[in-house]
Amino acid sequence: MYNLVSYRDLVDNGVSEDEDLRVFEIGSRGDMVTAWVDRPLFLTTDPTLVAKWAELQAERAAHAARAAIRRIGGER
Repeated sequence: MYNLVSYRDLVDNGVSEDEDLRVFEIGSRGDMVTAWVDRPLFLTTDPTLVAKWAELQAERAAHAARAAIRRIGGER
């Protein structure tokens, strides 16, 4: 394991508008997130963090689907 950072430090240094998502950021440029962690390791008893992770994954999947549809011009 490397780059172990406390929850508080991740929130304080993140740029996401949703502070709870800041713990999943691994790259940013200015105030825009450029990369998200793919396989986080949760060492917590807080079940809401896992729920936030699931929410983020659903948003990323929806964004990827919309981008794919735009690339093919809406054709089936």
